[in-house]
Amino acid sequence: PQLLQIKKTSLRLESMMDTIRKQIRFDQNKTNVDLLQEIRDIIYITRYLHIKNNVEVELVSDNKTHFINTNKAILNHVVHNLFSNACEACLLTAKEQKKVSVFVGYQNGLTYISVVDNGIGISDILKEKIFEPFYSSKTNQNGNCGIGLASAKHSGEKHRSGKLFCESQENIGTTMTIII
Repeated sequence: PQLLQIKKTSLRLESMMDTIRKQIRFDQNKTNVDLLQEIRDIIYITRYLHIKNNVEVELVSDNKTHFINTNKAILNHVVHNLFSNACEACLLTAKEQKKVSVFVGYQNGLTYISVVDNGIGISDILKEKIFEPFYSSKTNQNGNCGIGLASAKHSGEKHRSGKLFCESQENIGTTMTIII
């Protein structure tokens, strides 16, 4: 059973690396993507972030099938960045119950993904800066260079004509929503 789990994880990581390679080459090939499955895969692949640190994760959907015609690499990049940031924000809070929820829905002809955390939140001053390239509120301990949110916003908005929004309250948490 453990060997099978390792093999599954390896195959998923290989698939993710392939999509990253395509994104780096600016491969704009679009395909029908099962949005919920992609998000499940991202949650599974990054489980070390939430399991090790006792962050509860939930995926909530409006129970509709969400296939979208998009570049899979860009979608993975955007969602992975939002999800990872949410998990990291939870680690910085003193709250006992740390939680990240990913909501997927369809409203007014548009698909949305909201990543909600109960982490430390973002001040109004920092909300104006978080999408700037090379800006980061995090320390540089983990090789962080401040391009994640800027890149996610640019990729999501340029590729899908989407919009990325941030709502946050200090010491309460943050909601990042991309409408595509």
